[in-house]
Parts: sequence; structure tokens; C-alpha cells
Amino acid sequence: MASISLVDGKFEWEDGKMHLGTIQAALSFEMVNGELIYKSEYVRAIHPATQKELWSLEDLGRVTGLAFSKNLAVALGEKAIAAMDLETGKERWRNKVNSGATNLVWDKASDSLVYIDKKGLHTVEAQTGKTILDASMSVASWPSQVRLASTEIVVTVAEKEVCGYNSKTGKKLFNEGNLVAFFRANTAIDTWPRPSDGQAFDSMSRPPANEEEWAGLRKTSLLGPETSKQFEEREGSEEGLGAFRNRNAS
Repeated sequence: MASISLVDGKFEWEDGKMHLGTIQAALSFEMVNGELIYKSEYVRAIHPATQKELWSLEDLGRVTGLAFSKNLAVALGEKAIAAMDLETGKERWRNKVNSGATNLVWDKASDSLVYIDKKGLHTVEAQTGKTILDASMSVASWPSQVRLASTEIVVTVAEKEVCGYNSKTGKKLFNEGNLVAFFRANTAIDTWPRPSDGQAFDSMSRPPANEEEWAGLRKTSLLGPETSKQFEEREGSEEGLGAFRNRNAS
């Protein structure tokens, strides 16, 4: 995290080390009531001009998710999930997490929070932290992300499968396994039509734009020649292009 003046472009302050790259997507940050809230070694709120710390949420373990509303900031880590009251600057509630934490989803319709750890799928009341759902999961590979598809359906994304669950009961609705592709399993198309109450998705890498890029993928891909050929044919087909055009037009 760094601050640069919009007046003269001068560097003002920096928190954390610079990296050339990371396998973990950057977590969201938010400006609330003039406070900048973000993840550093822990979750903290600072005065953006002076970098003075106003409050913090610590002892969470590695933080994997942040979510905000008008009166709460909630942080999910490998050890705990905790909520900060933004009006008082005091911690409102804290629950234990059983490692393996995913991202954190705020279901605005029910004002609840959804996440996964090694014990399963969890939903808690955002304002109180009270448990709504603790559901065990049977999966081929453990999810790295959870997404809100509608008010009653969450989708989990793992290395080897994508699954859908009823967020009220924890019942598995579907699963698609044995995923093989050029792209990482934890990416999703961000412009594909979805319910108005669904959550925004992460951007997906674009397909190769020319023969040179295709050649580079052929050399580095773990896919066999036949699978690679099918992928190239599908990406260049009129059916695929038509879906792309319809998606952008919607």
C-alpha cells in the first residue's frame, strides 16, 4: 500500500514491501468516514494523510478476506474472523476459524457473511457474528474461493472442481470436476450475465490474440496435443465468437 499526492504526484508514504508478483490477489480496501482501511501485517485503519493508525484488527492469522458496510468492517483470517464497529472504533465480535480460509462474501440481502474453512461452509450474521449455517463439505479438492450466485446459491471454486451449494441449508446442488484448462481454476469471467444480486467476479485472462501467442502456449501447456487442438478450435469457432459478442452486448 502506498500514497501519492494528486496535487504534485509526489510519493508520501508506503506500508509493506514491494513485490514483483504474488500468487494471492490483493484484498479490497475502503475509505470510510475519512479512514483508509486495508490489510497490512494485520487489518488497520489509518488517517490517509498522516498514516496515523486509528484502530486495528489483529491476531487473525493470514488475512484472506475483507468486507465492508456502512457501519462494519469484517476481516477473515486463518485463525479468526472479526468485525470492527466503524462508528465506535471498537471490536464488535470475533469467531474462531479452522484454517484453510477462503475469501469473504457479504450477502447484502440477508446482511450475512459467507466463507469456507477446513470445517466446511459457514454463514454468520454480519452484525452479531451469530452462526446461521455450519455445513460440512465433500469435495475433490478444497475450495480457494466462494462466490455468491444468488440469494440462495453459493459457488465454490477449487483446483479440480466447481460446486454449487444452497446457502440456507448447505445442500450440494451440483459439481463439475476434472477441470483442465489453460487458465487457472480460480479465475472467472467478469462480464458474463449474472443475477443483479450476484457478486462481482474476478477478471479472466484473455485468450491468445495471434499465432505467436498460441505457439507460446503450446510449448508451456501441460495439455496433450488433442486437448490443445480442441481448445484452439473452440476459441476460434463462430459459436465461441458469437457467445463473446452476445456477452458484450448484454
